[in-house]
Amino acid sequence: MSNCIEVSGLSKTFTLHLVGGTRLNALHETSFALEHGASLVIMGKTGAGKSTLLKLLAGAYRASSGAIVIQPSPESSRVELASLSDVDLIALRRRSVGYLPQHIHVVPRVPAIDVVTATGIEAGLEEAEARARAEELLDELEIKRKLFPLFPSTFSPGERQRLNLACALVRNPSLLLMDEPVSALDPRMMQQVVGMLQRHRSRTGGGTLVTILHQMAAAEQLADRVMVIDDARMKAFGTFSEVLQAT
Repeated sequence: MSNCIEVSGLSKTFTLHLVGGTRLNALHETSFALEHGASLVIMGKTGAGKSTLLKLLAGAYRASSGAIVIQPSPESSRVELASLSDVDLIALRRRSVGYLPQHIHVVPRVPAIDVVTATGIEAGLEEAEARARAEELLDELEIKRKLFPLFPSTFSPGERQRLNLACALVRNPSLLLMDEPVSALDPRMMQQVVGMLQRHRSRTGGGTLVTILHQMAAAEQLADRVMVIDDARMKAFGTFSEVLQAT
């Protein structure tokens, strides 16, 4: 099977100009490959470098060194992220790479249903199809219909997280990158979201997932592969049982 993601020698260093130019190594010499249709769960302590890796894969950060090659689906072209212009990177994320960040961006004064619908239209759906898909996802995520016309700023943290997930899924991306997508959810809703993600993989014909999780129960259900990051370095990579034995 061909690879969806190939990472080699990936490092990211930040220079903190406000504290005397201190250099912070956020990720160091990371290499791995993930095949199409796999589900990778990234685990590790807070501040270990997990979100940095995900942002690099999403193109939100540019690597200090190393390379990231992505082929979102077996039918698409392979692209090296560093070679993409900002315009091409935006087009890639709209077309086939979904990114769910950890911190929810609340759109001011736009109804929740319109936020999700607009995201679907950006991905190439017709307006009617995008709205129908948005309604379906929000229903499945148990966002009450009476909340559809309200602004996301009025939502609870859990409702905002579910709205953000709907925005990621409405694109039906071949590659979906998620940073703690269930952190604000109760156990029952966490199970609902895990089921949705599993169905998403089936709908996309073997869609690839990369998810940062701290919830072991969700990780066991979602993960084909597990990566453990500690102190900006990849410490383990493999199946769930292999990583448990190694750590």
